[in-house]
Amino acid sequence: MVNVKRQTRRGQVAAAISSGAAIVLAGFSAGCAAHPAASSAHRGLAGHHQTAVNTAARRAGRHARADARKGQIAPGALSCSGRGPTIGAVGLLKSGQATRAQQALGTDLVAQAKDSVSGQLMFFTPAAFGQKLSTYFSKIDFVSAQAGNSELHSCDMMLIDRPAAQPVITAAEKAVVGANLVPSLSALTNDLQGVLISDNVVRAGSLIVTLQVTGAEHAPIYPGVPATFSLSAFTVVMNFPSNKVTAVVKGGL
Repeated sequence: MVNVKRQTRRGQVAAAISSGAAIVLAGFSAGCAAHPAASSAHRGLAGHHQTAVNTAARRAGRHARADARKGQIAPGALSCSGRGPTIGAVGLLKSGQATRAQQALGTDLVAQAKDSVSGQLMFFTPAAFGQKLSTYFSKIDFVSAQAGNSELHSCDMMLIDRPAAQPVITAAEKAVVGANLVPSLSALTNDLQGVLISDNVVRAGSLIVTLQVTGAEHAPIYPGVPATFSLSAFTVVMNFPSNKVTAVVKGGL
């Protein structure tokens, strides 16, 4: 049975993102340019947000067409194969370096989680990657929007056309609920706007699953522009193909 409320909500959020984000980002970028003292990290963060919005808008439009065709990607849609754009980075912390790494990353740090297999992980924006982070991390690399496994590639925000992705998403959702990060599974699925399944580049045979959910609503900053919504996230690390969850945390790339 089609969840009309969920689709309508996602469509409203997607429309707000695609319609209002360009103006919001233009203002943000202009603000950075107008203040020479603005850090390179924040200028890089603006670029990261632009990439995220472009990706979200592209996938949102295709999701709407997919809904109309009961999950079938519309003819003529651009290919979404490959690993896609870089969405951030992940590092495996060296022992005793957590505080120093947090200080070095500052606001570029978006999540930290203890992986039961490999150890402490930190997730951060691409803007921070240029720092001399090898002091704090034993392994570090960029994270792409999609995993290398082509069975997990899709233009659909929820990967509804990829059967191999559904057990991964289900395991991630259950992990978030089990960690008491949301009140219930229904609350999570109602706010879920998109899923990214990426390779965990610091540990073979592992995935990073990012569940993107509706965040705070922001009033229009210009007349005629829809309200915009922040996107919050949950990050789940799991073995693949067993889908055994090894870490879960609020926040993400």
